[in-house]
Amino acid sequence: MPYSTYKLASLDYKIFQLLYKNPLLSIFQLSQKLGVSFHTVKSRINEMKRNGFLRQDQIINDPLLGKRIQTEVEIVYRPHRLGLLRTHVFIDGINGRNSLKKIADFCDLHPYTHYNVVTYNPRLSMYIQFDIPSRTQNLLTKVLNILKKEGLFERYTIIPSEFAASSPAEFDLWDFEKADWSFIKIKSNKIDEYNERNIFEKMWSKFDFSSIKEAPKIAPSKAYPFDKLDLYLLREMTINAKASIKELAQYYKKDPSTISRRIKRIKAVLAPKAKLYYNTKLFNLVSPQIILGKFKNKDGFNKWSAYWFIDSHYFKFPSTLVASKKDLIWYLTILPTFIPDFLEFAWEHMSTFRIYNLQIPLSNTYFFYPENFIEEESKWDTSRNWFIEEPLEQLV
Repeated sequence: MPYSTYKLASLDYKIFQLLYKNPLLSIFQLSQKLGVSFHTVKSRINEMKRNGFLRQDQIINDPLLGKRIQTEVEIVYRPHRLGLLRTHVFIDGINGRNSLKKIADFCDLHPYTHYNVVTYNPRLSMYIQFDIPSRTQNLLTKVLNILKKEGLFERYTIIPSEFAASSPAEFDLWDFEKADWSFIKIKSNKIDEYNERNIFEKMWSKFDFSSIKEAPKIAPSKAYPFDKLDLYLLREMTINAKASIKELAQYYKKDPSTISRRIKRIKAVLAPKAKLYYNTKLFNLVSPQIILGKFKNKDGFNKWSAYWFIDSHYFKFPSTLVASKKDLIWYLTILPTFIPDFLEFAWEHMSTFRIYNLQIPLSNTYFFYPENFIEEESKWDTSRNWFIEEPLEQLV
């Protein structure tokens, strides 16, 4: 059934709302919260998977772990708590399909790649995230220069994460009966109207500037002395956040209590959030964009206010903002009809900006790669051979 024609049943939507807020809720917990049977919840989730709204379970052949089941939920780890820095790379002016394939192959081969997606700006481009040890930022520049000299692309931009904030979609504004967004929200007997022009300026105008303070800076540091077992369990959960403790204990030849204790610590410290994979087309959230811009720093829109604007959920659409002193990366998914308004907002508050239209079907999220960690030395591999030479040697 096409996503655009699939309509959620009332119970399905209630299940989705609960899972969106906490993807790790069990079927039993969902049944308790909704007051329906375990079997009913399980059958409705399976139906949403069959209809393509939730990502279907699939068996994958992982190169490190073998056969695994990938489900609709994955853990989201925080690289800085592993001592890694998420670094954002924009590659512009890719010279044709062959060059695009070679860059994509490089991403597949590089051990520190976390994510990539094909974009248009308006020419063929690619946005890449690397989770790298801080000491390898110069190596990243060197390997990109090598690829650039091969004539694969015209330019690249590297931006490390200094501050990052995210906000979820405000599904309380989704009108289930009309299957459409209703940007009229009644709260404390006041009506906030968002369905006129300048919707983003209106959201910004409601922001409480008194809440602005210095944002927590991302400082890569190992949160605790983890080992290879912890990192392999982290990879397991980036494949399937609902992996069976019993099966993991059998695979790693440990008792279930050890595996359970390790996973609890990983979730509490390294990966406190999980992601639910659902099809955004049902909610008309079909226009994923990245804005790469610079702050004006003259009208109140700066790295601090932008951070708290997103973190405080004044922005009603799913978005992530990464900021440094002068630069910002704003990843957001909005309704197509709101794109002109957002561009006007960007023009008003940024000195310069570039727009990247993301081709989500041409994207890859890479499972966490524990082989980057040298257990005997308790450190990440920062050698030139591992970071540059081996990936390039394998690149055909």
